[in-house]
Amino acid sequence: MDRLLIHLDPRNARLALHGELDAVNVAKLSDALTDLIEQGHRHLQLDLSEVTWCDQAGLDAILGYGHALRASNRSLTLSAASPAVHRMLEHAGLPLRLPITALGENRNGK
Repeated sequence: MDRLLIHLDPRNARLALHGELDAVNVAKLSDALTDLIEQGHRHLQLDLSEVTWCDQAGLDAILGYGHALRASNRSLTLSAASPAVHRMLEHAGLPLRLPITALGENRNGK
């Protein structure tokens, strides 16, 4: 059984993650983000409200994509992080490097 499900809204370049984001399945996130980038989206959004666990590999992937997108004049926004994930993001300093928005805030992905 998959420990990470990703629901894609390509129109709004939004990925909703459900479950565990860890070293075992971080490639799923990378594949989904790469697909959106290749489709021409410039502003991507990750909904982390249903992520129950995120290890260092997951944090590294989020931070790496955020950095790469900023370097190419694009963006990655985190939305609705679960309390556990929000604490991990704060501990890692990610809110200082990546914006975290409220769930209802939508951006046009192209």
